Amino acid sequence: MKLKTVAKGAATDINKALSASLSQEELERVTGIIAEAMEKAVNKVSDRNIELCIGHLNPNTDLAHQIQQDIKRKQDTIITNLSSLR
Repeated sequence: MKLKTVAKGAATDINKALSASLSQEELERVTGIIAEAMEKAVNKVSDRNIELCIGHLNPNTDLAHQIQQDIKRKQDTIITNLSSLR
């Protein structure tokens, strides 16, 4: 969710909440709308960051890296052995 989208939604909600002048109740409503919009944006960004971190910290990632290194060592060994046969 883009912050601009959140801000636009909050502005629309604020516009709906406003009358000619702000009463204390209206001020509280506007404050609540802004706080809710900010909370939604922060939660969305936090959730996305958590998903990215979990993807990078997956134990299978380490296993895949180990397998890749093992395959590379075996390829190097085969190339060395084949080169010595020339």
